[in-house]
Amino acid sequence: MEGTTTTDNEISINEMLKSFLTDEALNDMALKGTDGVEVPANRFLLSARSQVFRGMLLGKFQEASLTVVEVGFKGGTLKAVLEYIHTDSVEMLSCKKRKSPNRKSVDFPLIQSLVSLAEAASYFQLPNLAKLVLKQFEQMCEAAPGLSFAILQACKVAGPSIADKILAQVRLTPFGSITKEQVNCLSADVLEDILKDKKMPMTEYQLFQIKKSEKHDCKRAFPAYLF
Repeated sequence: MEGTTTTDNEISINEMLKSFLTDEALNDMALKGTDGVEVPANRFLLSARSQVFRGMLLGKFQEASLTVVEVGFKGGTLKAVLEYIHTDSVEMLSCKKRKSPNRKSVDFPLIQSLVSLAEAASYFQLPNLAKLVLKQFEQMCEAAPGLSFAILQACKVAGPSIADKILAQVRLTPFGSITKEQVNCLSADVLEDILKDKKMPMTEYQLFQIKKSEKHDCKRAFPAYLF
């Protein structure tokens, strides 16, 4: 076009959006997590992707006039949310499937991070992000069926909307892959949910075995922060 000049260093729209994650000069505010971590952000980009952010940052709420806005999630979760908002992807969701059902190989911090991210996706009304997290959980459960119990426990504690969908994964868990240690590490309310679930494809005797195992003392297989 006449009068228009171009340069070799022109960046694409995707590269431009991604640059907001690393170039603080492009941001006009910060989200502060419950752990005190501040994540630089641009209120207009956040508002364009999430109606919750729009109401919070461009509406009549107090946050609209603040440069540091406190949000009820840890800094790591907020960073992941912003990564998704700017790139439509999250690095922690690109990890490979778990290959072994051995609970010793389970990445518990990852489970906790994913549960928190799912809760944030629900809170900020980012349904596609929630779907990505659920897909990751499904892949993890396919690779290590017994892992569904740990994920369900974490979901019940955090209270995200995907807990019922994880229960569906528990229904697919082969009974032979479930150990007493795994069941004993479930809280009473989660175990009760499993026992009362009419869609759980286990025999009455198998359910009795699980219920009976609750009375046994055993070393916890899962860390305390899941409870």
